[in-house]
Amino acid sequence: MTIVSMRTHRHLDVNEAAVRHSGYTREEMLGRTKPELGFYVAPDPRDDLLHQLLARGQVRDFEVAFRTKTGEERQLLTSSEVITYEGEPAVLSVSVDITERKHLERTKDEFLAILSHELRNPLSAITNALGVLDRLATSGDLRNVVGIIGRQTARLTRLVDDLLDVARLTTGKIALRREAVDLRLLAERCVRALREAGRVREHQVGLPVLVAGSDPEPPSEIPADPGTGQRRRVLLVEDHADAREGLRLLLTYAGHEVETAEDAPSGLEKLRTFQPEIALIDIGLPDVDGYALARMARQTPESTATYLVALTGYGQAEDRQKALAAGFDTHLTKPVDPAG
Repeated sequence: MTIVSMRTHRHLDVNEAAVRHSGYTREEMLGRTKPELGFYVAPDPRDDLLHQLLARGQVRDFEVAFRTKTGEERQLLTSSEVITYEGEPAVLSVSVDITERKHLERTKDEFLAILSHELRNPLSAITNALGVLDRLATSGDLRNVVGIIGRQTARLTRLVDDLLDVARLTTGKIALRREAVDLRLLAERCVRALREAGRVREHQVGLPVLVAGSDPEPPSEIPADPGTGQRRRVLLVEDHADAREGLRLLLTYAGHEVETAEDAPSGLEKLRTFQPEIALIDIGLPDVDGYALARMARQTPESTATYLVALTGYGQAEDRQKALAAGFDTHLTKPVDPAG
């Protein structure tokens, strides 16, 4: 707890916790300002806190970086209020050290990001295999079974995305992307989900009419189609054996000529010899990652014009930017929808 004069900004009183936490003695703190003691790591939060105090008379749960006498940086959660102390206006502040809590939050967020990435690898292999199985299924019963597996795999994929969104929400990093959707399919999915949950009743859906110029923007990450319906030479560089084989079969059944590689050196060699029109490259390759392979591909004469697609379990905005900066033409987050 500290009490600071609003007129001189000097400490009028401090308690033992403030002394212990700051590393200064009570005598060293009294009569001196927080900037003189070097408490604030950056001036902007301090100015913001003062502005809020002047405007509202109190501030609750304000996060600020704090520097101790030894130079150690700590994170504080501060609540402040304007009071009268010994006849003059002053600011009473009570702070809680949240440094360990912030560290645990960062650790949790990193764990969730890694977990979602690792979950996407088997989901990608399952999704690719389902795409192949759907092409091979002939009987109605088998198609129904494939449909069930496909819907539940899609649900698991959404759950993985939601898991990562929890981490983004807690750090304020969640981003909304506007994209066109098929409202008929969206309504069908909603009804199907309600039916599976046993909560289907009669529903009416009203949709507003879009006015001129209000069409939603298409997804920015979807590139110009390099050739729908044409037979293409495609190189797949993927170290996960099941995901590689599943996607190879899926592309082969779609009529494309496909070559595969399991690491960057063999992938670069195939880029030179096979000279694919499209290369699907997993980012998480062993030893030399997909980013490095893309940069090498752009420096190789035989592959400068190859359409490079980054495949990865990481789907945040910075991951897309990193892929484009490395030389990729587009970025796809696993699992990739075979119907897309």
